[in-house]
Amino acid sequence: MRDAKTGFTFFNIEGHQYDYDAKVQLLSIQDGRLLTSKAFANALGPPADAGSVVGKISIGTAMQPIEISEIVDGETKSMTMPPLHHPLPGTVPGPDIIVGELFGLAQFDNAVGTQVGLAVGTESCNAGTIDLDWFALPSNDHPVIPQNLYRLSGGTSNNERFEQIGQSSCKHVFTALTNNLCGFGCNGVGGSHLGSGCSDRTVPV
Repeated sequence: MRDAKTGFTFFNIEGHQYDYDAKVQLLSIQDGRLLTSKAFANALGPPADAGSVVGKISIGTAMQPIEISEIVDGETKSMTMPPLHHPLPGTVPGPDIIVGELFGLAQFDNAVGTQVGLAVGTESCNAGTIDLDWFALPSNDHPVIPQNLYRLSGGTSNNERFEQIGQSSCKHVFTALTNNLCGFGCNGVGGSHLGSGCSDRTVPV
């Protein structure tokens, strides 16, 4: 056991049993003997106490890989950086707005030349633990919802280019609903705030 800043070793652990559950990424260490390190014994005195048993230790800790290395014949052949696992929905600290659903794609009859008007409805979910400000205009303390349209085109399979072919103005939200589309467990707060776990629906216009 070391000091994270200085690297000074206080204790060594031996005789323990450890297990790693990959499904839940849990590392457990059971019934380890806690031994005074040589450096700690020298600092405290007497030095002869180095290696003496001062207690037992058991540890359970959640872990996640930040780098995976492939080693062949003692040499590193490849390294990958796996994506980090974020907290479960509804437990993200603070307000956290996400798009939970797109629905009701509509084409309108106000064509101008070769251009037509399109719109799609959105359901916004608050995956955070804090209610999200949803004050109507003239307050600017609320989310806005833009929409953009893209297509793949070019080549024999129409997949050579990713083109933006449409852009909307921004919708200013108002009067939050208390739906539970994302299944986070809405706390029932609506109106000027989108409650933790709640969702609000914006229909295409």
